[in-house]
Amino acid sequence: RELAGIPVEGLPRSKNGTFAVWLPLPELDEEDADAAWKQLERRTKRYVSKASEVLTKLGSRIPLHLLLPTGAGKDLQDKMKALAISLLLEDATHEAEVSFDELLLRAEELAGESLSEEVEEAMEMEHMPRLIKICTRPLEIHLHAGPGEAGWTAEDPTGTDRASFLFIDPAGVIRAQQIPTSEPNAALAKWLRVFRSGEAPAPERRPSEEHR
Repeated sequence: RELAGIPVEGLPRSKNGTFAVWLPLPELDEEDADAAWKQLERRTKRYVSKASEVLTKLGSRIPLHLLLPTGAGKDLQDKMKALAISLLLEDATHEAEVSFDELLLRAEELAGESLSEEVEEAMEMEHMPRLIKICTRPLEIHLHAGPGEAGWTAEDPTGTDRASFLFIDPAGVIRAQQIPTSEPNAALAKWLRVFRSGEAPAPERRPSEEHR
């Protein structure tokens, strides 16, 4: 179901918009805590990784908002949060390593020779922590309890058991929705670009205006 245009309450607003990963609560075996966690672990790992990849491909540095189900309970929520943090840290470390390699190449070009192992290690100790910190995408955790709660309406994604990526504009209105994949759809790419650059979107023309 198309959710574009639906207002959402309960999430912080940003001039650059809000990118959220909606994680619904699957049917869990309450008597088997390990099986319940494995199910949520798979979903968290898959969707957070894909969301991070989408934002990276679009060159967006906005925070990742993870919407966790209240019904999962605090223990599982804490595990999902810790897993999301570790996944984003992995991505940041990889990105920082690429940046550090470029830094080494520039240093060798300036020196006119290969750097010694000792110099490389010293540079790594100096620069890697800073690069990882810069590259780590901010993560914000929110809880949802289902339709009609925490400001959500019956028409929003809390009414479905399908995970979604959502882009919410500065006014709190959903502009784009996407089934979680590592490739951004056109609407998501458009609205992230619009609010990153400050562009005003072109007005949509009604069919009756097409032939004027």
